[in-house]
Amino acid sequence: MVSIKRLTAALLVVLFAAALVPQMQVNAASAQTTEIQVYNYLVGKLGFNTAATCGLMANIKHESGFNISETGDSNTSYGLFQWHAGRKTRLINYCKEKKLNYKTVEGQLSYFQYELKKSYKKVYDYLKSVDNSASGAYKAGYYFCYNYEIPANRAVKSVNRGNLARDTYWKKYSKYNGKQISTTEKVTTSTSSSKVAYKRKLEVKSNCMNGADVKYMQQCLKKLGYKIDTDGYYGKGTASVVKQFQKANGLKVDGKISEATWKAIEKKVSAVSAASAAELKITQQPQAVTTAAGKSVTFTVKASGKGLSYQWYTKKTGASSWTKWPGHDAATAKGTANDSWNGMQVRCTVKDSSGKTVNSKAVKVTISDPLEITQQPKSVTISCADTVKFSVKATGKNLSYQWYVKKAGTDSWAKWPGHDTASTSAISNTSWDGMQVRCVVTDGSGSKVTSKAAKITLVGDQVAVG
Repeated sequence: MVSIKRLTAALLVVLFAAALVPQMQVNAASAQTTEIQVYNYLVGKLGFNTAATCGLMANIKHESGFNISETGDSNTSYGLFQWHAGRKTRLINYCKEKKLNYKTVEGQLSYFQYELKKSYKKVYDYLKSVDNSASGAYKAGYYFCYNYEIPANRAVKSVNRGNLARDTYWKKYSKYNGKQISTTEKVTTSTSSSKVAYKRKLEVKSNCMNGADVKYMQQCLKKLGYKIDTDGYYGKGTASVVKQFQKANGLKVDGKISEATWKAIEKKVSAVSAASAAELKITQQPQAVTTAAGKSVTFTVKASGKGLSYQWYTKKTGASSWTKWPGHDAATAKGTANDSWNGMQVRCTVKDSSGKTVNSKAVKVTISDPLEITQQPKSVTISCADTVKFSVKATGKNLSYQWYVKKAGTDSWAKWPGHDTASTSAISNTSWDGMQVRCVVTDGSGSKVTSKAAKITLVGDQVAVG
């Protein structure tokens, strides 16, 4: 029996549901990739369990639809969590200070963790404590919305987001149990809707009709492009969408799903599914690549249609036309990058059995010279007053060097004045015994990398020098 509390929550959801109109999905492939990146970061670097992660993802879905660059409130809100006004400014300043890009998942979620621990410690602790279960996912989605996002009508919206966390994201991600997921994997709900037979007329009633048949019809309408909550409760919001469907398909417009309306909905879903399966279209675009010469690169395209074949093409910098990439005639193309690839564009032409073709988007290859230390300085054992030499080698562009020392018994590194080249030398003295030396290499973009520490060990009985 449905509890009074649950019934009340369900009634609130349907009474205050947003205007339900057909809506096209935009940038689905990109949103799916970002969704997986968010999941990986939340369970990986931030250490949330799957239930808490699902609660957060339900809120992100409502706030930004997993669009990293989403803006709102007259361009004053930004990002995954729609940081507003001063919080948006703090996001940007934090990422700048930490040398992160605020337009990336990593930058935004790094700031999100900082903000949670600093200003929303109670919310952070709650998310860390929820049970790793469907119920925990609901609680996390509800609590986070109510105490962090705090939108208008937050009680109603908190229920919505709790339901989404439990009924959608938990079903999609609980099977991974905190494991990292490839961004190319298609994550689907583990309990997809199976066909349900018509048994009763569905309509709005005072006791809020609910069940698997209601949810099945809601899922069918959602597949047809209608914006509808698939919560399994037949309320005024669902009835409103049914009326739209009935009006568009010449049926009696009463907001009730009789057997005639039921069959009409199923017939439309079957037609849409068949058309979608047969239609030649790109469903996953290849991604741009930034790599170093000599590294292996992979491009992947996914498409729907019948009897598909593939051919990849390239267009190098300065070229006016596309050239067939010999031997690359599968959905995935692999190659070894070289310097001539810098700025090159890559795309794939997909053909179906009828001869129709479609081109993927063109993506760019950038050959970088990554900042990386290739030879570390070495520890030395010398006598006092001997000349000691240290060298470091690194790859990158417009490199500069600064050596640092940390004497035995001290806790911090100090700049070694005048030692700002890749190789440096000096005459040792007795105070150097046990001293460590390392080099910080900086490239032209400001990125830094620190070498390993090399240790100085003095031998012999010498008089201090210098």
